[in-house]
Amino acid sequence: MTEYFSCLRQMTPIILAVLTCFNLVACTTEPAPRGQQPSAGQATEFGSPRIANSATADRTDYEQEVLAAQKAQARKVEVTVAERVFKVLPDDRQGLPHQLFLIQLDNGTTVKIAHDTKLAPYLQNLQAGDFVRIHGEYIWNNRGGVIHWTHHDPGGRHEPGWIDYNGQRYQ
Repeated sequence: MTEYFSCLRQMTPIILAVLTCFNLVACTTEPAPRGQQPSAGQATEFGSPRIANSATADRTDYEQEVLAAQKAQARKVEVTVAERVFKVLPDDRQGLPHQLFLIQLDNGTTVKIAHDTKLAPYLQNLQAGDFVRIHGEYIWNNRGGVIHWTHHDPGGRHEPGWIDYNGQRYQ
């Protein structure tokens, strides 16, 4: 039974894309043209359409990866999470500059997002309540954890991360 749900979860974006193409669900933004690869270090329109009311479904599916990593007290695990910004924190300007914000999971814990703004564009006008989809490396700590590596790797040694925000992909 769990294999069925795993397969269904993987198929959900494809099903939504097909429904969108036939105008069976409403999109809030248009997808990027197929076949275009975003340039490293640039904000680009991301390729998956933002489906009206899909934030809740995406949030629940993706949140499970981070909840499992928290439970296992995992370090250096690639995760994807879709959530609303809980709190925008002051930027970290010591060392490499990072834009910092928190997301809150359904279990009440918060996860800090540390977005390197030397390697990826700054998320302009980010506010509490804004919806973001994030891919990066999770590191557990007793406060809920941190997700970093939300950008490309200029050395090509690490899986690239990204943040989808307001119709743009920041990487």
